[in-house]
Amino acid sequence: MTPQSSRQLTENCPKKIQQQLHQAPWFRNLSNHIQEMQRLQILFSTVCGDELAQHCRVNLIKNETLYLQISSAGWATRLRYQTPELLKSLKQFPEFTGIKAIQIKINSETLVTHERKLTPTPISQESAESIAQIAREIKDEPLRLALLKLAGKDNSQS
Repeated sequence: MTPQSSRQLTENCPKKIQQQLHQAPWFRNLSNHIQEMQRLQILFSTVCGDELAQHCRVNLIKNETLYLQISSAGWATRLRYQTPELLKSLKQFPEFTGIKAIQIKINSETLVTHERKLTPTPISQESAESIAQIAREIKDEPLRLALLKLAGKDNSQS
């Protein structure tokens, strides 16, 4: 391979996807929008407080309206009561000075609020006895042991 053909091969190779993405105007616009929304979220969180901020996300500012997503109807009601105070407090930031209204959209799927701790619900004695009886008739040892554990019976009772 000659040096000239090697150079042609290198020049004809596709650019890395990252380079192409950063050169694409739509990607730059999207990236800038995401960064702006993150910055607005931080500013909004300083005004509304940590508890509400966990349930609320800044979506968009358009036509003097701040659009928010919130995790539940309960938090939306709470936010509606706080709206007049929030509008006054947000005015301290230049990004929010033109805001005259807040629109709220409930969207529980997009917001992660916090993990719930699951507590096991005890089963009735009758259910435990039924599961144990079924377990005693099963030949598959791992399944039998799992059912006995579910029924609250140890291996010595089988």
